[in-house]
Amino acid sequence: MADMAEIDIKEEAKKILSEFEFVQRLQDLVTEAVAQAINRVNEAAEARIASLETELSSTKNRLEEAERRIEDLDAYNRRTSLLITGVPETSGEATDNLVLDVGRAAGLNLSADSLDRSHRLGRPQPGKVRPIIAKFATTNARQKLFDKRKELTAEKVGGHPVLTRSVISRIFVSECLTAKNQQLFFLARQLRKRKSLWAAYTTNGCVRVKKTEGDIAVSIKEPADLEDIVGADAFRELRPRETEPARSARRGSGPAWQASDAINAWVTERRRGRSPAGRGD
Repeated sequence: MADMAEIDIKEEAKKILSEFEFVQRLQDLVTEAVAQAINRVNEAAEARIASLETELSSTKNRLEEAERRIEDLDAYNRRTSLLITGVPETSGEATDNLVLDVGRAAGLNLSADSLDRSHRLGRPQPGKVRPIIAKFATTNARQKLFDKRKELTAEKVGGHPVLTRSVISRIFVSECLTAKNQQLFFLARQLRKRKSLWAAYTTNGCVRVKKTEGDIAVSIKEPADLEDIVGADAFRELRPRETEPARSARRGSGPAWQASDAINAWVTERRRGRSPAGRGD
């Protein structure tokens, strides 16, 4: 009897297991269990991704803030410095004396104490005159020469062995800008030449522009600031002229190829509808 009962149970179980409803229910339970497991894994992964994205965004913001602070610190450290280009190089020259003589050519009587130090920039190259970077002891002394930079005359240093009339006409005194501000100033000057800006100049290491004569001067920190002022069309059409690289290098206003890269990268990003780093649309 026990054997018969066991056989009946097995047959009944086999019958139940073979029924469609049971098989379908079993499949549904397995599918549901697998789906729940996958959902738990996905939720954990999504939570981890969200956490990493938040961390990445925070890190990016801190990095951008650090870059801004480094840029501001670099600009601040350059406030007492000037670049003087166009002064011929001579063997055994004393650049401190040349800087003071340029000051005399501007009608200034700068003392040796007003100058901290000076030197030529870069390595000597045949046929190339390196600019002089001069760091003054005070911002006031530096500003005196910068304000008088357009008043250089050979008569004020008559008989000077280096600062002749032809040399004086080629000397250019400019602020010692950071690499980023050099590029921004290059872009601003190109826009001014195209009549998209009324004025573009630097003061205390910062680039400032005016769209019209009556406007208040605005400080420029990013290429986007220029685009906001002149409009997307004027900015998109901006391209450096072939003659500008030599002039920029001669005047110490920064390598034009860097500015060209800045323009091209910016225009490409704007055309793709991407927001430039550090600035939201």
